[in-house]
Amino acid sequence: MRPLLCLLSYSAYTLHQNDQIASQLMLIVECFHKASLIHDDIEDGDEFRYGEKTTHFENGVPQAVNLGDYLIGQGYLKLSRLQVPVHIKAQLLDLFAHMHVESTVGQGEELVAFEEHRVFNKEKMMELFKQKTGSAIRVSLVSGALAAQAPLHEVELLERFSDWFGIAYQIRDDLTEFRGEAIDQERASFPFLKSLLLDSTSIRPQTTAEWHEILVLNAVDKRAEDELNDALSQMRDCLNQLESQKLRLALLSVVNRIFDRA
Repeated sequence: MRPLLCLLSYSAYTLHQNDQIASQLMLIVECFHKASLIHDDIEDGDEFRYGEKTTHFENGVPQAVNLGDYLIGQGYLKLSRLQVPVHIKAQLLDLFAHMHVESTVGQGEELVAFEEHRVFNKEKMMELFKQKTGSAIRVSLVSGALAAQAPLHEVELLERFSDWFGIAYQIRDDLTEFRGEAIDQERASFPFLKSLLLDSTSIRPQTTAEWHEILVLNAVDKRAEDELNDALSQMRDCLNQLESQKLRLALLSVVNRIFDRA
């Protein structure tokens, strides 16, 4: 999805389509994304990805760490060789570096919270969602827009859209886990629902079963649905302000498909 978002953004704003720039940008985005998945799988102890054995289960942790590092290096190497004006390349380098740092900070805080059974408040969780998931969407859309030299106000709208996308995506995942619909239920922890409960009660369940019971009793999933719908509304508001009708319609189609909205 992320290389597709990059291509959609670049194609929407460029005055002179350059297929080599587009393909290289898509590859750069995917290098960073796949590296993050390899490292995330190690940190989370996941055995499967896309229905197949994860790299560290197949080849061992040292090889998997090395492969993730290699992909990150390839991402920056290909970015340094991208045939765009120097000032655009500088903006892209800053964008990808910020994404790299931001996503690892978000992942780190989430790991600590999981290991220490810590529950953050709603505002903190939404910030983590922006860092961990929104940053990957932001770098995909904004890199294409920057390479195409899109107007600043369009770039800012894409940044806001990406932040809300990350929030919506993670809330949707929490609801899927809570309702027993996730593929991997063993690690189900639904942290956003816990945050909503934390904001309204002093009750602190100790086990996953206790959390689930008290969340059901307080109908917290309904409140999470409201938060998800608000995030989707914020995303559509950003899209409605885009001057590029081509990109607006394309992203609306992506949103509807991912979030099963008609």
